[in-house]
Amino acid sequence: MSVKLTEKQDLFCIAMFTIGSQTFGNGVESAITAKYQGSNATLRQIASENLTKPNIIARKAEIQAYIAKKVDYCIETYQQELESARKRAQDLKQPSAEVSAIVAKGRSMGYDKDNEVNKEQTVIIIGPKRVESEVIENE
Repeated sequence: MSVKLTEKQDLFCIAMFTIGSQTFGNGVESAITAKYQGSNATLRQIASENLTKPNIIARKAEIQAYIAKKVDYCIETYQQELESARKRAQDLKQPSAEVSAIVAKGRSMGYDKDNEVNKEQTVIIIGPKRVESEVIENE
């Protein structure tokens, strides 16, 4: 671990971001596992604050990279699977499934986040025979 964390922060990260952990993705339960104390509201606030701290974000990336290496699965594999699902949905003429794959692929690349760097929008057009997406530059 190259990121500097307190013992509680590291325990929180392990509980929160390790797939298969009983507390995976649950901030309150992860805070309890890390020995933070307080009411559910306090623990929820602690978890929320932890998730915005740069050192916690960096530790999350370390944990995810380690897991990806262990299971030989990465974002590129995920995106390839989504593209394959999109093509299957298109072949089966299931536009809603195709849109779901497009949206998931966009989210995996961070296009669902509102930031100053990404000033473009993707518009998904569903027609009777096809689904298209178009990128529109914002002024």
